[in-house]
Amino acid sequence: MKKWWIGAALAAMCLSQSARGQYPPGGGALLPEPAPVAPSGGQDESGHKFMPGPLPGGAAPPGPDNTLALPVDIPSAWGKGPTPESAAYLHLGAMALMRERPGRTAVAEDDGVTVLNTHNLDPEFQLGARATIGYLCDDAAIELTGFYLPEDTTTASIVSPGQLTLPFFHPPAGFQGARGVGLWAVADSASINLQSSLGDVELNYRWWSRAFTSVEGIVGFRYVELQEQTNIAVADNVTGAGLSSLPVAALEATYLARVHNHMLLPQVGFEWNYPIASWLNFALMAKVAAGADNIDQTTRLTNGEGLVGLQGRDNRWTWAGLYEVGAYFDLVTLEKMRLRAGYMGMGVVHVGEALQQVNYNLAAPGGARDSGSIYYHGPVLEMQFLF
Repeated sequence: MKKWWIGAALAAMCLSQSARGQYPPGGGALLPEPAPVAPSGGQDESGHKFMPGPLPGGAAPPGPDNTLALPVDIPSAWGKGPTPESAAYLHLGAMALMRERPGRTAVAEDDGVTVLNTHNLDPEFQLGARATIGYLCDDAAIELTGFYLPEDTTTASIVSPGQLTLPFFHPPAGFQGARGVGLWAVADSASINLQSSLGDVELNYRWWSRAFTSVEGIVGFRYVELQEQTNIAVADNVTGAGLSSLPVAALEATYLARVHNHMLLPQVGFEWNYPIASWLNFALMAKVAAGADNIDQTTRLTNGEGLVGLQGRDNRWTWAGLYEVGAYFDLVTLEKMRLRAGYMGMGVVHVGEALQQVNYNLAAPGGARDSGSIYYHGPVLEMQFLF
């Protein structure tokens, strides 16, 4: 009973008085706004006037300066340079490639000793031109490039009156010579030459990773035209002239073998650039290609009077391969111009060589042979421009 009226008294006190925290002090007035942390007008210590936001674009404060830009030595398609941009480029240059010396196939013997063979042919450097035009777009480029080496001739010969024997046999009518055993059985002189020309056109796509900008991938297609011709000439017009009433021109003969390779080759490769200094760059390049080859072969035997004793032609499709490597130094002369100098090597495999087309059996012209391989090498010099 006593506990009951104590509880009722406490409840009455709670209802008759409210907690002080329920009403603001000062007779019910609202709390004042928080004090601002900065003035809403005026200017700061540097003299800039305060403006209420948001600010229009023209009134916004300037952004960071160039100290946040990318460094200028980031590699690109030019080696060291700024981040790649869209631009055209042009390369103009010269090159000098040497064809490797042929093997040692015997051409003429003197008393059983080989005195003239195909290795006596010693080709020199063939001077040619090269050019590239392309378009660079960010981290990729597409380009058309190529070179041409005009026809070059190398010759070897031997003179030994009445002592030379060449491996041709079964001479046709009109080529029996003064002794009736064939111009090649006993001859006074013999010579062999080799003519060759080489042309190349490529359409390539290049790209490089932003993480590994020193390496460029290459994928493309190239057309290579390789043409060779060999002539083996023999004459018995010194000792044989007094043994027969035949005209001197009838005592001379030339065997011609010509082959034309038209190669259609998809290719892949890469180019690696290493900056040595801000003005000097080193590059390694490699490509490999394989595809189809159309071989056009012609053989013909004529004497000095123009008589054709043998003529044959063959055309066939086969496969061929190509590899190319090069090492270069790039001298940066101007911001968008550089000089490239280096050395390259290029080999073609499973192609028709002119010397392989020679058939010493004169009773049959024979078909095209496509098992040859030729290696070229030499210096390259280019001026490269970026527009």
